[in-house]
Amino acid sequence: VSWNCQEGDFLNPSDKEKIHVATVEGKARNILLGERVALNILARASGIATRTRHMIEKKYQASWKGVVAGTRKTTPGFRLVEKHAMLIGGADCHRMDLSSMVMLKDNHVWSRESITDAVKTARSMAGFSMKIEVECSSVAEAEEAIDAGADVVMLDNFSPDELRDASKHLKAKAPYVLIEGSGGITLETIQSFMHPRTLYQHHQFQPMIVSLSFSVVFAVSLFAFASSCDYFHKIHNQSFDNISQMLMSSAHLGCTKAHLMSTSPSKSSTEYSYCCYMSNVSQA
Repeated sequence: VSWNCQEGDFLNPSDKEKIHVATVEGKARNILLGERVALNILARASGIATRTRHMIEKKYQASWKGVVAGTRKTTPGFRLVEKHAMLIGGADCHRMDLSSMVMLKDNHVWSRESITDAVKTARSMAGFSMKIEVECSSVAEAEEAIDAGADVVMLDNFSPDELRDASKHLKAKAPYVLIEGSGGITLETIQSFMHPRTLYQHHQFQPMIVSLSFSVVFAVSLFAFASSCDYFHKIHNQSFDNISQMLMSSAHLGCTKAHLMSTSPSKSSTEYSYCCYMSNVSQA
């Protein structure tokens, strides 16, 4: 794989012009086997990084000193890729996995009957060095969590005005506690949630649109391959375009989505050269 841009570069393709991101060389069968998986991963990770970048720009525009953190709801089995994409976009990962911080949500509290008991139980198991975060739906619950020893208080589904007032009140009570805002925070609304005392925000993303096209480089050795498949008598005196189509068919490569571009058969190679492009990202 030969990349034409660096990780983290901000690309801005238009409707009429694609951006050549990378070139992949190898046997067509191997490339086609991994094509869709690779493009889906690239599209998803690029979409996360791009959406994150836009969120961070909103932060700088508002001269906000808090932290924009990605959602914890990552795709099962795909967490490391999505967390890395958020880092590339400039956001905080919140926590890498369940072992990074104890988070007590409503069901955890229900199982222990109170926030106080849930926090104390978690502390006894996690030890003094592990941070504990508690999800709260009211100021009263946040105060109970702080009194019980929580390190981070998540104010869930608060409106911007409610979040501002609650953050001011809670920071006056406990300046050392981190206040997190969560729920209803989008690219369009994030600046309204950016209060001086609120440290965390969440965001979502849209995947980029990435496509792959390829050109085929043929060599004399391909004619030996065609002969072994009993195609030599069919391709004799045929045009190069027809030869390329017949050889691809004989190899059962299924290149129905690919665009073949013939080139001069001057090199001794049986490998295929793919070009990866990034298209407009207006739609997922």
